[in-house]
Parts: sequence; C-alpha cells; structure tokens
Amino acid sequence: MSNFLNLEIYKLTKTFYLESRALLKDTRADYFIKPQFQRAAHSVNLNLVEGTSRITWPSRRNFYIIARGSVLECMTILDLLKEEGFITIQQFQYHFNKADQISRMLYAMINKKGVTKKGA
Repeated sequence: MSNFLNLEIYKLTKTFYLESRALLKDTRADYFIKPQFQRAAHSVNLNLVEGTSRITWPSRRNFYIIARGSVLECMTILDLLKEEGFITIQQFQYHFNKADQISRMLYAMINKKGVTKKGA
C-alpha cells in the first residue's frame, strides 16, 4: 500500500475535494467557475501525491508548491462565490478554513526539508 494514503494532509486534501464537489453541486455559479474550482481542488490532491513519489527534494518541493498554488486558487474562488451570493458565509468559512489549514501544512512541507524526506 502506498505511504501517501496514511498522510494526514492527503486525507485533508481528499476530503476538501469531495466536499468541494458537494458544495458546488446545487449552486447556480457560472458554468466556468464550477469546473475551475473542481480542477483546482483536485490539483491540490494530485500534486501532493505526485510530490510524495519524487525522490529528490527539489522535485518534491516543486509539486508541493504547485499544490499550494492550487489551494490558494480555491480560496480565491470561494471568496468570489461568497461575494456573488452563490454560497453562504457559513459555507465560505468552513471551506476557506479547511483550505487555509491545507495551505499552512503545504507551506511547512515546502520550507522544512526534513519533514518530507524519504522515509519520514
């Protein structure tokens, strides 16, 4: 079994993606915002996992940076959805806080080489 399945951040990014799909399922948000948000939420998860598979630190770090960029994209879209009235303040706060937690974890992984060394 792959090690990434046991990572707390993987579990969080997977839940974030699944909950994001559910959030947008019934919204009237523009046709281009919904798929963009879903792609970005999925990108967080996929780039995290791809990063864990890399052997060299620079390669791992690059994928973690991409994953963090995608989570920040999700946070921006959440803010826009809130401002346009497509999601409630409570929905915004819940999903934004989850994304912020993921962003902080990725930031720590990007800046602390020892946290993500092979075998850690």
